[in-house]
Amino acid sequence: MNRFVLIAIVLLISFPLSAQVVIPSLDPALPNEMASAIAWRFGSTVGVDLNYIKHETQSGDSENVLYQSGGLIAYQPANFIGELFYAPIFKTLDVSSDEFVDGSYASLKLAIRGNRMVSVGLGYESSQTDFNAGKESVVAYEGSFSLRLLDGLFFVGGGMQRVTETNTDSDSRKWNKVMAGVAMQLGTPGKTMFKTEVFTRLLPKAEFDGDSGGTREKTNEVQAIMELQAGAFMFSYGYMQKIMEEYQGSDENYTTTEARYGLGLKTESFSVGLYRYAGRTKWDGSLIQIDSPYERYRVTVGFSFM
Repeated sequence: MNRFVLIAIVLLISFPLSAQVVIPSLDPALPNEMASAIAWRFGSTVGVDLNYIKHETQSGDSENVLYQSGGLIAYQPANFIGELFYAPIFKTLDVSSDEFVDGSYASLKLAIRGNRMVSVGLGYESSQTDFNAGKESVVAYEGSFSLRLLDGLFFVGGGMQRVTETNTDSDSRKWNKVMAGVAMQLGTPGKTMFKTEVFTRLLPKAEFDGDSGGTREKTNEVQAIMELQAGAFMFSYGYMQKIMEEYQGSDENYTTTEARYGLGLKTESFSVGLYRYAGRTKWDGSLIQIDSPYERYRVTVGFSFM
């Protein structure tokens, strides 16, 4: 099989990990995927984000990796909001060798909020990965919007990223990543709040324009998240299903499912979150079979200010 066919498979969720697209998380140290969502943050935040994974290899061995370490700065002086996230340590799985390889990730999100009813956002993301068979670079430009309805009870949002992936042979492939979702928010910030959000990501089939080959299949992803703050305590649950259709030209779908459980503490100026993700990726094909469970553990620490 071509060297870029399998290394494009990532068992981990595409960055940012389990990020929300319509409204921000109750945990202020978590980054947002869609730029327009940052307009609904409560104040500014400086945070750190550490991720650790326990992965079962195809041979049945267990592999433990600190695979992402990053920092976040979100600044909200008025109706203009910015969010910068940078992860100098970012590892992903090269399925062709069943090993984690090094990379880095950065994102910049900017949004403007109008009359506390609508927000418009622009975003930029960039990642570099050194696979065993070569290097891969991914750049994405985003435009998005969201609406605040019924005095902040409901939110709707949508956006699109134009993504360009380039490999060692300087071949590239491009696609449009479409995101849309709805959210509900109840309560008083800093006291008792409940948030729930359901959203989807849609990616079409894409192929390289040169001789390096390899296809990124049409992908559908659905994610639901519920969060509760009761006093100083935060609780969260999320579920994700990601399907790559007719993987490698077969009749089988490549499927990733994942559940997230979270517990944290949050005061007016400080927050800490602990998360556990339990997931599995599965594909039964004629050339290779994949059935890999994994566990992810995440720690966030944030310092908030107005």
